[in-house]
Amino acid sequence: MKELIARLSGNIFSATPTVDEVEGATAFITAISRNSNRLYVTGWSCRGCGAPGYTAGYVIAAVSTDRRFVRMVSVMTTSD
Repeated sequence: MKELIARLSGNIFSATPTVDEVEGATAFITAISRNSNRLYVTGWSCRGCGAPGYTAGYVIAAVSTDRRFVRMVSVMTTSD
């Protein structure tokens, strides 16, 4: 859980997310995984995907304890 909060607290677009944003995202992600600790993180980057120029970020996927459901959150961290 500490790693998830640290990741979500990182800078995005030269700013820092508010405590409410981090807590809300943490609650949204962990609501599906509960105590399973099945959280997966991967980075992404793209040129010209929905915005001009380069964008990058990461995705966090949480898997339910019975592995029937997945909840994903995408965070954009860089754009030019």
